[in-house]
Amino acid sequence: MARGVFSSGEDRKLIPMAMGSACATAGYSFVDGLGARVMGDALAYVS
Repeated sequence: MARGVFSSGEDRKLIPMAMGSACATAGYSFVDGLGARVMGDALAYVS
């Protein structure tokens, strides 16, 4: 880890929350991409 990342008083207890949020966003993006592939046409998936 870079030196000084937590020097401003950030709480390390928030790291799991940030990781959970990142995983949820990645999971949603993955499932959304699968839905677009199943539809066969990305524009049809959006509308």
